Amino acid sequence: IVNGVSVGTANITYTVPTGCFSVVQITVNTAVPNITGPASVCLGETANLSHPVSGGTWVSSNLSTATITSTGVVSGLAVGTTTLSYRLEEGCYATRTPTVSPLPNPLGGNANVCIGSSSLLTNTVIGTWSSSHPSVATVAGSGLVSGISLGTSIITFRSNASGCRITQQITVNPLPAPITGALAFCPTNTVTLSSATTGGVWSSFNPLVVSIDSTSGVATAMASSFTGISVTTIRYTLPTTGCQRIAVLTVNPLLLVHQLLVMSILMVVLLQER
Repeated sequence: IVNGVSVGTANITYTVPTGCFSVVQITVNTAVPNITGPASVCLGETANLSHPVSGGTWVSSNLSTATITSTGVVSGLAVGTTTLSYRLEEGCYATRTPTVSPLPNPLGGNANVCIGSSSLLTNTVIGTWSSSHPSVATVAGSGLVSGISLGTSIITFRSNASGCRITQQITVNPLPAPITGALAFCPTNTVTLSSATTGGVWSSFNPLVVSIDSTSGVATAMASSFTGISVTTIRYTLPTTGCQRIAVLTVNPLLLVHQLLVMSILMVVLLQER
């Protein structure tokens, strides 16, 4: 076993008991510099390794885990480790053992968000969030995505532990057109609400106060609302995106209507007497 101590040449002699011997000259070459580059690569992604001495050959000990090109580009194929070698022509080499790290689990949550609304994305590990187009959608450190303007944005989650990332395209959808129609009516009447955006579904937050036909938008006051002023929220929701408009509908009691009518008559009589 020959150990290189310093750069140069030395004669190695092998002698048998008869006195005969054989000599070989050994050359000790300059030590190969270290390989530079990242110590890990994410599954399905690439990383660049380099060496200050040109002309060498890159070799991977486990091609099922990671491969490396002639230019030092490492591709992570399976989670694990592999030894990468850079071998020079004289036979000296340097090694590096990178780790192929797993990607974070798929993101949970809704990939669609309404303009002006928000949607929560989640992951099972701790990491950081970013948006490719903050003018379309922003994302907070908690994974809460807010729709800013119509369009799409790529939300990236990067694991703090491995540095590996996973992405999700978010679509910011438009709201329905505003709700139109009378927003206050008497218990004995009905009102028809509408929106310029077709295909939506009408619903009432409190059907005991006001019921509304899901397709026509005709709202009817229920008996429970006849004793006092009652309000409820009416929603108009687009089934394809879940985006919705809301309006507050007020039902005035019959007693209040009668009182206002009587007061109006009294005021007219008083004015006539003057």
